[in-house]
Amino acid sequence: MAVVKSAEDVNLEAIGQGYKRSIKSAEDVNLEAIGQGYKRSIKSAEDVNLEAIGQGYKRSTKSAEDVNLEAIGQGYKRAVKSAEDVNLEAIGQGYKRSIKSAEDVNLEAIGQGYKRSIKSAEDVNLEAIGQGYKRAVKSAEDVNLEAIGQGY
Repeated sequence: MAVVKSAEDVNLEAIGQGYKRSIKSAEDVNLEAIGQGYKRSIKSAEDVNLEAIGQGYKRSTKSAEDVNLEAIGQGYKRAVKSAEDVNLEAIGQGYKRSIKSAEDVNLEAIGQGYKRSIKSAEDVNLEAIGQGYKRAVKSAEDVNLEAIGQGY
């Protein structure tokens, strides 16, 4: 369980297949799990709470910077630019995501597919590699959906 109590110290320690890391930075936090894990690059002076459970992780990020998430295993790649809260919770092969950007973005993946409701005037670029999906929402008007693999 990793808890960031300040913008300086980031102590990460996963028990399962995970990792142990100590990062002191208010800007760059680079996480790379070896097992079935994930690679993350976070630029933030806010709080980053990381908690690895099994093969998944639970993440709560408050940042006005860029949050780049790239999962290697059965995962997904996400780029979220938001000044609000980004809550990530991976369960099994799927994930549940709640993003409050300029609007509300509710993501809920079940199995190999996903159910998504996006209310946003911001940019949310989602690109899943494994069994996932590719999605680009560039405004509150245009929603482009393109599924790869077993899609949606």
